[in-house]
Amino acid sequence: MNRVLAQLKRLLPFAVIGGLVLWYGYVGQGHVAYTMDSLTYRDVVLNILDGHGLVSTNTFDVTPGFFPLLQWPPAYPVVWAALASTGIDIDVVPVLVALAGYIATLSLMYLIGKKLVGGVVPGIVSVLLYAAFPAGFPIFNFAWSETLFVPVMLMAFLSVLKASESAGKERVAWLGVAALCVGVNNWVRYTGVILLPLLGVSIPLMANGPSGREIKESALAVGASL
Repeated sequence: MNRVLAQLKRLLPFAVIGGLVLWYGYVGQGHVAYTMDSLTYRDVVLNILDGHGLVSTNTFDVTPGFFPLLQWPPAYPVVWAALASTGIDIDVVPVLVALAGYIATLSLMYLIGKKLVGGVVPGIVSVLLYAAFPAGFPIFNFAWSETLFVPVMLMAFLSVLKASESAGKERVAWLGVAALCVGVNNWVRYTGVILLPLLGVSIPLMANGPSGREIKESALAVGASL
């Protein structure tokens, strides 16, 4: 009996996340909404696929031309174009990216809650709190760069948590993952720059007591992110 209950407890997180993903699919009906930002990204993707590079179309002149994508970092349209170049329909790509991002976000929220408090129940509570957060679910119903930014940011946070409990090469590896995620997110959204000082501060603060080693690791991690 105890073995059955233990097995059910292990399966419970998968059931909760799976249920939320099914609800997400039911609400979205296999689509994501486009806003003006989404259409700008889509235009850039078309230009990338046509060989024009990271440019958007200027439709305000008498003769339409191109101008560089300066208002946003390039990671989201580049990922979109890369997947579309494999033969996936251009309007299916953001649906797949949003779905993958939502699954990753729920999974990471579970792991973070479990790591911070300990146990399956806190992890599930973290997942449900995120799902209930007003902006948590809707983000993944749009063709927005946040569908990449949020899970990568959470992975950076989880990596710092893992590093705080590790030593030696394992600690270095987790700090490397955190630095990589923060660096990548600066190519997803300009607001990712705020993660740089947060990374630098969190490494010594999560140690038993900030020492010269933690400060050095913090500086190296931030430098690697750049």
